[in-house]
Amino acid sequence: MSNIQEKINDYGPTDRKKGLFRTIDPNQEYDRDIFSSHMYTYHNDLNKAYERFKKDPNDEYNLGKLGKYLHQDRGYFFSQKNPALTARSEAYQATDSAQTAMGHYVRNNLEVFLEKNDDQSLANILFSTDLIMDGDEDYNKVVNALNDLHAVQAASQDAGKANEFIKDRMDEMPEWLRKAYGLYSSNPEYIQSTMQTYSGLYQQKVMKEIANSSGKLDKGKIEQILKHHLDLGWRAYRKEEREAGDDGDQSDIFDENLRGVYSQLAMGIFQSENREYEKRTNFAKVQREEERERQHVKD
Repeated sequence: MSNIQEKINDYGPTDRKKGLFRTIDPNQEYDRDIFSSHMYTYHNDLNKAYERFKKDPNDEYNLGKLGKYLHQDRGYFFSQKNPALTARSEAYQATDSAQTAMGHYVRNNLEVFLEKNDDQSLANILFSTDLIMDGDEDYNKVVNALNDLHAVQAASQDAGKANEFIKDRMDEMPEWLRKAYGLYSSNPEYIQSTMQTYSGLYQQKVMKEIANSSGKLDKGKIEQILKHHLDLGWRAYRKEEREAGDDGDQSDIFDENLRGVYSQLAMGIFQSENREYEKRTNFAKVQREEERERQHVKD
């Protein structure tokens, strides 16, 4: 059994009515209400309680909420030998399982999620993804440009690294900018401006590959690039799993290269898909009641 299936098997389907957190069934066909219920349960219930708990493990309200979502029992973790440690471990496992199951759910309904995300949303996902290199020349143009863009973004966080980055790539800059480096290399404003120039250059290179003849985003091109990246990732994943066998190290390709894309595809339609669900479930009223409950516990 793969590490992915093991994670999914830790928790069954979501049952919001009982207040019990379970992952979405990754093998189901897309259904707006099922998707909405899971996203609300995860993002507005378990994940928020878990994030608040991590900031203050001694908060009894959040510890009780985690008990409710994971065991249908607000007092469950209080009965444990080490409540905070047990809650942290189980909540981490649950959120990890939820993300893994959602990744497979999106994968199995990929065309639906690609269709429902607009071109800008898909472009945002593309720009934030470290694409896997391939032998396809056109695809690799995007990969290389994105790698350069991510490199300049990372180097921009540190003045020393930014300076080294500029020196290493000076041949890519116009002659006037190369001359300016000799005069202003110790000037922080110059370094910042030059890094912005590099960032703009690499963004233009990416846009050249994902825009149409009018210069506007071409959704079809972006979809093909993302699908190709995901396909490469799954091929690499299956290869590693085969080579490792039952007793070998489990592949981390899904966690490092694939799950983030699927999560962003899910989040990309989260708000628009759930408006009707929110109305039907009177979600705002539920949130107000939970906030009153929280204040009561604090008092």
